Amino acid sequence: MVLYLDLLFVLNFFMNLTILSTAGLLLGLKISISRLCLAAILGAGYVLLATTTEIEWMFTFLPTIIISIVLSLISVGNLKRNIVIKYLLCMYFVAFALGGVILSISNMFIDASVNTVLGNLPQINSFSLFLGVIVIILIIKPLKNWLMGLLTTRNFLLTVIINLDGRESKVTGLIDTGNHLTDPITGNPVIVVESTALRELLPEKFADIMGENENLDLNKVADLFGTDLWGKRLRVIPFSSVGKEFGIMIGFKPDLVVLESEGDCLNKTNVIIGLCEKALCPDNSYNALVNPRLVQ
Repeated sequence: MVLYLDLLFVLNFFMNLTILSTAGLLLGLKISISRLCLAAILGAGYVLLATTTEIEWMFTFLPTIIISIVLSLISVGNLKRNIVIKYLLCMYFVAFALGGVILSISNMFIDASVNTVLGNLPQINSFSLFLGVIVIILIIKPLKNWLMGLLTTRNFLLTVIINLDGRESKVTGLIDTGNHLTDPITGNPVIVVESTALRELLPEKFADIMGENENLDLNKVADLFGTDLWGKRLRVIPFSSVGKEFGIMIGFKPDLVVLESEGDCLNKTNVIIGLCEKALCPDNSYNALVNPRLVQ
């Protein structure tokens, strides 16, 4: 059999790129395309080296596990350990799914196999890879819903400590992959918090204004925050949700936000707190929605 090294490299590059990017999408991570490409190139280069040198141990279990861990670290960067582990597991999950799709397609045309960075997969060509990627794209949303159902809510809970002018409030936050709110001026990510959970930080009359109706009177809010403390902190954040296509959320910039989970702490200053007048969780297990950018 004639082996075209350039074709081997290109096919492995695109397969690795599909696996790495899909794993990030399943977890709602925003990953740099340059990091993904660098990891995919390294993975394809590993396969090319192992194939040309014919070093059999490079395709054994331990080396492939090590190289896949390296690829995941390159892709997601300096994230928390538990998120890196989840990303690595998702990467294997997608690799097995993609491998299964390609196996079914390739077996119709080619009765051979080839080693890849993630194990022994069927020999592929551009046609089988293209169809495999199309299938993964079509099923990524159902895959994400199923995966999120397997991971308990507790895995995404963390403590959020909001500091403002020497005072602080502590709430329980959920890392919400659907929360992509940002401050339209600065682009800083937004943590949505129930206003009732921040009584210690907010002016006394704020609860009355929030509860008047769904359409906030921005003039009243501006008057309320028209002080030295709140004047430069006030934010108006546009959003859309089910049943409310164009909404306005009032927010403010705290001095510091500390995210705590499993003994790890992240200090964030470039973050906005968006205030919500309604309960975010029926059983009150959390009262804040954390933008996933803050834990990356």
